[in-house]
Amino acid sequence: MRKTTFLAALLIIVISSNAQTEFNKRHGVRLMGTLSPGYMLGLKESVVSLSGSWSYYLSEHVSVHGEGSYFLTSLNDFSRVSSNHSLLGGLNYHFKANTRFDPFLGMQPGAGFFTREGGKLVQYKTEVVPVISFVAGMNYYVGSIFNFFVHLRYLQSQSLEHLPVKMPLSEIRLMAGLGFNFGVK
Repeated sequence: MRKTTFLAALLIIVISSNAQTEFNKRHGVRLMGTLSPGYMLGLKESVVSLSGSWSYYLSEHVSVHGEGSYFLTSLNDFSRVSSNHSLLGGLNYHFKANTRFDPFLGMQPGAGFFTREGGKLVQYKTEVVPVISFVAGMNYYVGSIFNFFVHLRYLQSQSLEHLPVKMPLSEIRLMAGLGFNFGVK
């Protein structure tokens, strides 16, 4: 009986918080962290990264966005990538104002930190490469503390050293999970 009462009370709180007519994200901060599966298009490698990001809403339609990604592993048997970390920063445009459902598009330039896999005989230096990134995503705000998110990101980059032919590092990355909000009303 206690579990049923608790679940009913929790459901009433969630429904009443979602019933608010206006939901304001202006000057709010959104934080998230997740394991991100990705696929490096030119190298045909499936990879996994640990990604974290933050967004600060300048208005209901524009947010400043920063993201860092730490390369964990390639899922291929033979990988040409030892590491491929990135730092990005830019703007997102949010299509809906004052709603819990928050679809957006964004662009973030940044830097990648790439190290080619050389095996036991050759150790390559980490190279800094320019990155341009485009993201499409959706946040759904549950109350003022949490949000669910799904973001699909395309990163365009290439290695500038190591080979006479440039190594393509372009990647499609998926991020999804539960994020946290501060200052969202």
